[in-house]
Amino acid sequence: MQTEVSYDYPRDAFLVAAGTVYSAGQQVFISYGAQNNDSLMQMYGFAEQDNPYDVYVMTSLLKWLEQLQPACQSRLDRLNKDGLLHALQEVVITRQGFGAQTLQALRYLLLPAPAGSNGAAAGAGGSSNIGLPAVPPSSCDTAADEGTEKKIALVLVHACQQELSA
Repeated sequence: MQTEVSYDYPRDAFLVAAGTVYSAGQQVFISYGAQNNDSLMQMYGFAEQDNPYDVYVMTSLLKWLEQLQPACQSRLDRLNKDGLLHALQEVVITRQGFGAQTLQALRYLLLPAPAGSNGAAAGAGGSSNIGLPAVPPSSCDTAADEGTEKKIALVLVHACQQELSA
């Protein structure tokens, strides 16, 4: 068992809990737990290079999406009803990439309109997302057609570029 270190706010002190008995003079290794660099910096005053727990939280993905292709309000309402809208409002980006729910919500928003729907107002990129897809958001949890996946990639690249320049 590793030795854990934590900060106790009421006592204004760091606590070290050893999982084993140590002898005098024996080297002790501690673990700060699975924390991102923001937390490590705020709590302990350092950041870890190549921290596997480091994340970036993007709160403006919908704004960046709107710059490329306005989102259909009825699709946003459906995502909200199905509990997936949050995945576009607070997007946690890890070293592994974007979360599954964010990709699922984007697939639903960017799927082409079903044949025969009112697609008069085409967005940027040449396709419309007027009208609800024939499938619910829950079925968008795996890769869509190549065109939709390319749109998702363009939206995510655009969003990241905008975040970096902001």
